[in-house]
Amino acid sequence: MKCEEDLSVPTDLVNDYKVHRFLDLNRPLFMQVWNGGFSKKFYLEQVHKPRHYKGGESAPLFGNFLEPLSCTPWYAIPIIWLPCVGYGLWEANKGLSSPVITGLFWMFGVIIWTLLEYTLHRCLFHVDE
Repeated sequence: MKCEEDLSVPTDLVNDYKVHRFLDLNRPLFMQVWNGGFSKKFYLEQVHKPRHYKGGESAPLFGNFLEPLSCTPWYAIPIIWLPCVGYGLWEANKGLSSPVITGLFWMFGVIIWTLLEYTLHRCLFHVDE
């Protein structure tokens, strides 16, 4: 990367694969990464190079019947999880003395989960060295 303008240059997918021998963005990515055998140094160099996929919404991940499951619309998450959370809060409130206590425990759980998830992602999945 020489300058910020390089970020807007479309990636020539065929040439990029020939030059870097990393991932062919026209083929499903999961098995390429799984069977890639890349060294950690090479992998980190490659994932920090911007590549602009212009073939559709996103590069194919699986390339089979699982592909539609990797493209979740934003509204599916609240539709699925809000009833579950509501039911869990309803059941939890039965065993606690007041809705305020239930709300405090829920907020404490959200804070703990957020910190735990951040810590795992930052310290486990994104360690460069």
